[in-house]
Amino acid sequence: MQTQQPKAAAETLPDVADLRSNPLVIELQESFAGFFSYEECFKSLKSCDNSVEEAARWLIDEGEKDRGKKALVSLRRVMIAESELH
Repeated sequence: MQTQQPKAAAETLPDVADLRSNPLVIELQESFAGFFSYEECFKSLKSCDNSVEEAARWLIDEGEKDRGKKALVSLRRVMIAESELH
């Protein structure tokens, strides 16, 4: 079975309060015991046409890869900020 790729979107995410009231987002987020954020769960659901099963599979297969990219960017920002303080 081939993993779906998230659809390209330059749109903004709904407010966190709205995400926490979405039953599909809650189901997906709780099924991973909070390992993935509400935002990550929303993005995966949106990219998989609101299929909880496909979204869960995408988070397992691709979610960590996407998260690693964000962590690297954040680490660079921290290093730059620290160097400017010294």
